Amino acid sequence: MISAFKKYWKECPIFKQHYYLNAEPAIIKTKMGMANSRLVRNPKTVEETLAYLQEQIDHFDVLIRANEVAIEKKCGELKDMIEKQANELNTVSKRAEKRIEDIVLGGVNAQIFGLFLLVHGAIAGFFA
Repeated sequence: MISAFKKYWKECPIFKQHYYLNAEPAIIKTKMGMANSRLVRNPKTVEETLAYLQEQIDHFDVLIRANEVAIEKKCGELKDMIEKQANELNTVSKRAEKRIEDIVLGGVNAQIFGLFLLVHGAIAGFFA
């Protein structure tokens, strides 16, 4: 009971408790990134402002086209990869179906197996 009282007394909010925090640098790793910078002038006349705005439009048009090409390329790669995986899944499923069919029927055709069961049932019924 005395230890519980001591513990409560130490944790009492009346007394100031000190906490220490160690700040360490974090290393951030990225697999990809892109940096882009441009130096521009400050237009002073209306004509310079229009020329500046046209340059901005042209610059962003080039960036958009480059991004579209990159996206189309990536979509094509992903489409090819998906088709390849779909073909692999089809071949694996066909192999699995063939193996299951071989295991269930023991390599015997389904019609022959049914005929065998019919004959077996007739013979068993005759002797029963």
